[in-house]
Amino acid sequence: MKRKAKQWVQVYNTFNLPEDDTTKLEDIVTKFEDFIIGETNETYERYKFNQRNQLPEESTDQFLTALKTLSSTCNFCDCMKESLLRDRLVTVIKNPETRKKLLERRKLTLQDAVDICRATESSASQIKDMDHKHTSPETVHKIVNKPARQTTLRLKPAQATCKFCGGKHPFLKSKCPAYGKTCSKCAGKNHFAKVCKRSQKKRHKAKVRNVETDSDSESTYDWVNAIKGTIKCNMLVKGKPVAFPIDSGASVNLLPVKYATHLVASSTKPLRSYCDTVVDTKGISRQIITNPKTSKNYSVEFVVFDN
Repeated sequence: MKRKAKQWVQVYNTFNLPEDDTTKLEDIVTKFEDFIIGETNETYERYKFNQRNQLPEESTDQFLTALKTLSSTCNFCDCMKESLLRDRLVTVIKNPETRKKLLERRKLTLQDAVDICRATESSASQIKDMDHKHTSPETVHKIVNKPARQTTLRLKPAQATCKFCGGKHPFLKSKCPAYGKTCSKCAGKNHFAKVCKRSQKKRHKAKVRNVETDSDSESTYDWVNAIKGTIKCNMLVKGKPVAFPIDSGASVNLLPVKYATHLVASSTKPLRSYCDTVVDTKGISRQIITNPKTSKNYSVEFVVFDN
């Protein structure tokens, strides 16, 4: 410290100031400023002032401090200094929304401009902090999975040779002329003698068969095996391939008990074929069957029987 003080005394002695009491403190300060700063170019200093922009991460206070430092060598008059600082702040402020607020203010002072800039920076920092907390990894969002739509197979009525009347018509009992008639060969119901097969051994190769309901008598029956020359549809039940003969005029479906995973209700109607063969039913089950070609699943309700 003593060495530094001695050096400044030596500098002071080079000022050649009068030794009387006429020397003022302001004169001494001016001499030291001239010594430290040196001779300045006013035009160049103002050029540096007007070229100073706000840096990307620079706050309003930091930017204003830099402008004031540059203005100290620009020789601005006291009446214009604050307005020049204000204008530079408004002109180059990096936030366009803040600049809009500043330009909207009438009779804007330097202090007003600084207050608005500080408030904008503070609110932006608070909003950023709040958004960060809302999107933190600890936040858990509930995900609701929509249940898959279940589709039931619907088949259009088709026409083929009917094994009960021998003719061709839509596979509906109301369209069959043999429905409700008595066979002259075996006295059986719902078929003509020319197609009577009462003496033949009945083999139920169908894994699934559609049935119709007969309500003309006191007891209600379900009728099965109404098609001659069946059309088959290959599907998967529990991952196993099954050929389904299709009776498009029916209202319910049959499934052998070995393919049923569970029963959801008991069957209230007995099943009887058009040849008066009674089918032993176990109950009702809803199964998921899969089309192996498209991999689409269908939920179908079946009447389960023991074959």
